[in-house]
Amino acid sequence: MPNAPGRSAKATDDGGSRQVMPSSGPYALGIDIGVSGARAAVVGVDGTVAGCARVARQGGPGGVLGARDAGQWAAEALGVARKALAEASVTDVAAIGVAALGPAPVLVDAKLRPLVSAPLFMLDSGLEDQRSRLIDDLGLDGAAMPPGHPVAWLQWWQQRAPAVWGRASLVMDVTGFVVSALTGVPTMDTVTARDYSVPGMPCPLAVPSARDPREIVGGLATRPAADLGLQVGTPVAAGTYDSYIDLARMGASQPGDACILLGSTLVVGQITTADAVIPADSGLCPTPYLGEGQLLGGWTSAGGLTLDWCADVLGEGTQDIWAVVGGLAPGAGGLLALPYFAGERSPVWDGLARGVVVGLTARTSKIELCRAFLDSVALSTRDLTYRLHQIVPEPDHWRVSGGGVRNSTWLQATADAVGGSLEVIDEPGGVAAAAHAFDAVGLSIKPPDTVLIAPDQVRSERYSILYEMYRGLYPKLSGAMHALAHIDQQSRGRT
Repeated sequence: MPNAPGRSAKATDDGGSRQVMPSSGPYALGIDIGVSGARAAVVGVDGTVAGCARVARQGGPGGVLGARDAGQWAAEALGVARKALAEASVTDVAAIGVAALGPAPVLVDAKLRPLVSAPLFMLDSGLEDQRSRLIDDLGLDGAAMPPGHPVAWLQWWQQRAPAVWGRASLVMDVTGFVVSALTGVPTMDTVTARDYSVPGMPCPLAVPSARDPREIVGGLATRPAADLGLQVGTPVAAGTYDSYIDLARMGASQPGDACILLGSTLVVGQITTADAVIPADSGLCPTPYLGEGQLLGGWTSAGGLTLDWCADVLGEGTQDIWAVVGGLAPGAGGLLALPYFAGERSPVWDGLARGVVVGLTARTSKIELCRAFLDSVALSTRDLTYRLHQIVPEPDHWRVSGGGVRNSTWLQATADAVGGSLEVIDEPGGVAAAAHAFDAVGLSIKPPDTVLIAPDQVRSERYSILYEMYRGLYPKLSGAMHALAHIDQQSRGRT
């Protein structure tokens, strides 16, 4: 599935493939708010995409990483939904589903108006210091309070912005905030609510009553209904994090199912029974999800964000940098990298982790650097699958979805690195959220089509060699990463 001619070289293109045959309905509207932008799709119960739209978030290298105006998120959601509905010529939908990145806490006043920009990633060493103090005070491990944890952010605001804190009535996450903008009902789902407390410490600010992600929280309010051209009272589901809704669309629902999401962030997970024993040093995290048992896996910051940086900084002027990179073998130029461009969650749980490249020489080219960082993302995926295999049986194949599946080089590198076949799903952003909306009102959408990608044996063997070195880099370099992160903060005057 190569990138189309003339398309941006971005690693996480969200265009997607879609059917063009009209559907007779009923329809659902799905809205997906991601790191790189907003997407929406109008989908028939037969799986046909009648209309879709997207808006990319701009800002240059690293520009998508900063805090975001929550009001802008709501405006983007309405904008892409309006365009998708217009393309589909649809004025009546059975339900609306919302999926969004997170956790990203949004403080709101009594009228549900946002008070501060919502943070996306842990890039502030002072905040990471606060998280570390909380972990020590409460006797937790890093996985129990990952980098960017909402409780750490809330304490930060409470201490650093008392005037704003005094006006805050509730905290919601992005999904709940967008749902509240559609319905007027303050919302938080049960999966997200778990991230708003830690053992031994409740949430510092009130949260809405937790609702099942499939629960209809209310009807479309008058103003957004008029904006979208839909009926007032159209059912809106509570929704949840985009990764869980994507996993549900991929069919991850039973113990043994194994999935990889290739997006701006990367998710690797396998379904286990609820009583599975997870070693404390696994680097993995068990969580509830939208199916039976529990999801065991890792959420990383080392995915498309790293590759998009490569395209922006190293691939400027190259129409499709990844097609060129694909011609090089793993480890080309004798390089090995770590992809931690926005801190890292699983398996190191370190908000101050940073990117590294080892092996530079006077002969190193930009293309070889891009290959090294592509390899680092693939090796991050291998690391998580390897850790999973120490706990649960290796799956026959991995179900794979996300915007990154349209980067054929990244997709093949993933198959080569994990050494297993990938069952690939390629759908436009918003389809999974629409499927969730159908589920919320008791309708079943047609399952997605899949394409099988097999690993290349020679490249898999090369990744096996690189992996042994990759595993040793972070433990040896973490101290230097932390020191440099603090120097960077001091140089920016943010001590």
